Amino acid sequence: MLLPRFGWCLCFVLASAFSAPLRAQSSGDTAAAVADRRAVIVLIGAAGRDSELSALLTELLELRGVRAVVSAAQRFDGAQLLEKATLSDSVDVFIVPTAGDGVRLYFRAPDGERFLLRSVPLRGGFDDIGREQIGQVVETAVAALLQPGAGLTLEQTRRALNAESPAAVAAATTASNATPPRAAPVAAPTARAEPSRATTLEGWFALRYGVMALDPELGVAHGPGLELGLAAVRGLLLRARLSAERDFTQTLESSLVAAELSRLRWSIAADAGLPFGDRSLGQRLLISLGLGQDRVRVTPRAKTASNVAPAPAFLDVAPSAHTELRYEVGGESVRLALAAGIDVALARTHYDVAHRSARQKLLEPWPVRPTASLALAFCPRWATF
Repeated sequence: MLLPRFGWCLCFVLASAFSAPLRAQSSGDTAAAVADRRAVIVLIGAAGRDSELSALLTELLELRGVRAVVSAAQRFDGAQLLEKATLSDSVDVFIVPTAGDGVRLYFRAPDGERFLLRSVPLRGGFDDIGREQIGQVVETAVAALLQPGAGLTLEQTRRALNAESPAAVAAATTASNATPPRAAPVAAPTARAEPSRATTLEGWFALRYGVMALDPELGVAHGPGLELGLAAVRGLLLRARLSAERDFTQTLESSLVAAELSRLRWSIAADAGLPFGDRSLGQRLLISLGLGQDRVRVTPRAKTASNVAPAPAFLDVAPSAHTELRYEVGGESVRLALAAGIDVALARTHYDVAHRSARQKLLEPWPVRPTASLALAFCPRWATF
């Protein structure tokens, strides 16, 4: 009985010794196959100059287990898409800005026989939203072409390229027959114009709260208001803005007379500024210049046991100039604005008590007054051209 048992044990040990290397080799082959899953991405023209797009594509594909190899080029030719390449585990991707607002995406499967063509419209060019749109399409298409069966055939792709540009297909046909493309055909008719940076028109509808220091006697005027504006954004932001603010009623008192002051302030301003800092925060720094008007309703009233007769209520109107530094932060639709500046009265205003023979100055607000405001704005995009 001892000999058979020893024989079975010996067979089991030998089988384990031979199967372990085989399993290790199979596991290594699988890991190598996963490691070789690649996407070779070529960014054309303006797309190649956007470093954030390259970083985003690399990050999204890595989440799919695909290694991204990104490069830049100035021109794209259909021949680059249809030319036959050595079989590999790489999906070839070409991202080509169009003459309008958008990009064309061209994909070739590792077998060189399957293709995908996609168009992505970009309302704001290569902004955060545009990059996300491109990244989602690239991620989905690369994952599909790494699986068997997905995509257009070579002939379908030729017909699609022909619909885009007959000249591009002529060069592509030559390349697909393994004839090296000559310099002249590649350079001339198939060059694509790089898109110019788009100009966006956006609105500005804001609720605001403003503060203005008047003088030691009156203290600080403050109250809620509204802002309406229209901006053109093309890197530099230029905005025309109308703001109005109703301050809470203030009370002026002296030993002789008292008065209630109801103030309405409005101004028309021009804002100009640029983005700065971390783009993901949407920060802007702007300078603002404007002209406006202070409309103060003054209602005098007599003090108790005073022999001064109050004058009828009257409206005091004074023009003013305004300048401020603005900081804005937020997304494309909703933004928060903080501002600090000065308001300069263009006419001297003072309040007097009139005696029979003279006038006694009761109060004269500062001609230069510090201001501050906080605004929450809705910024719809109306047009891009």
